[in-house]
Amino acid sequence: MKFMSRLLSVFRSASAEEAGQDFDKWPDEVRASAVRRCSHMTFATQDEETAIATAQEYTAQLYRDGVVKTPKLTVLGKEDLTAKYTDHTVLKARHKVESAKGGVLFIKDAYKLAEDQYGRYALNSAVLEILGTVDNDPVIIFSGQESEMKDFYSQYPKLTEYFTPKYIPQQSSRSIIPKHAALS
Repeated sequence: MKFMSRLLSVFRSASAEEAGQDFDKWPDEVRASAVRRCSHMTFATQDEETAIATAQEYTAQLYRDGVVKTPKLTVLGKEDLTAKYTDHTVLKARHKVESAKGGVLFIKDAYKLAEDQYGRYALNSAVLEILGTVDNDPVIIFSGQESEMKDFYSQYPKLTEYFTPKYIPQQSSRSIIPKHAALS
C-alpha cells in the first residue's frame, strides 16, 4: 500500500484543497478513479522491450496496491487501433481499449497516432474518451522516443493534465516505483 499512499498524498495535496473537502471522505470509487488518473504515465525510451518489462512491473505494483482490478497489461500499437476506414477505426479502437479495462493499456510508439487521420480518430474516439470518464479505466501508458513524444504532446496539450512526468526506463527494475519523481 506504499505506492497507493504516495499517490493519495500527491493527489490529496492538490485536489482535496481544490475540492474544499477531505479526500478520505470521498466515496471509494471516486478516490479509486482519482488514483488511477494519477497513474497514467509516459515512458520515453528507445528500448521497447525494457519499456514493456517495466510496464509489466508497474502493472503488478498497481494491482498489488488495489489501483487496478487485474494484473493484465495490454500492449497495443497504432496498427492494433486503426483500420482502413474511419468508422472501422473508431469501432476497433474502442473495442481494443474496452478489452484493457480493469488493467493497464500500454500504447507503444504512441506518437504515431498523431501521424494520420486514422491514428487521430483512434486517439480521439477511444483513448481521449477514457481520460474524460469518471473512472479513468484502464490506466494508460504512452511509450515512444523522447523527441517524438514531445511533438505528440505539443499536438495534444490536454494530455499533459492526465499523464505524470516522463519516466525513462533504462533497464528493467524490481523497484521502479521509488524512481518516479512525481510520486515522491
